[in-house]
Amino acid sequence: MSEEKPRPDIVFMIVDDLNDWVGCLGGHPDAKSPNIDALAASGMLFTQAYCNSPQCRPSRTSLMTGVYPFKTGTCFNARSRGEKTVTTPTMQQHFMDNGYRVASGGKVFHGTPGKVGDSLFNKPRDPNPMQLKMWY
Repeated sequence: MSEEKPRPDIVFMIVDDLNDWVGCLGGHPDAKSPNIDALAASGMLFTQAYCNSPQCRPSRTSLMTGVYPFKTGTCFNARSRGEKTVTTPTMQQHFMDNGYRVASGGKVFHGTPGKVGDSLFNKPRDPNPMQLKMWY
């Protein structure tokens, strides 16, 4: 019986529009970010990151699948006619297939339950916005 090698814990965080105002990226005099600075100091920080598209949906899709937007046709936030289904496993699926427990949250992928991205996790859908009664 072969002994299973321990796998490292991996936390992958991606943030839209973070800017470089946090301390670990040079900071801004008015920004205080001790928690993200401590996390960056204890892990790996990428200080030169580039996206494959100026829009968030094609950029995240490309990052999570490793396939460029010009190959998939996913070039805009809204779906378009020329898009192809990406068959490359997502980063999440790759880790799941290799025995990792995967949790995902926030704005990674959108959509209904299925076989890619966040839909693998069978999360509850976002609640409907509260209906507020206005008193005049």
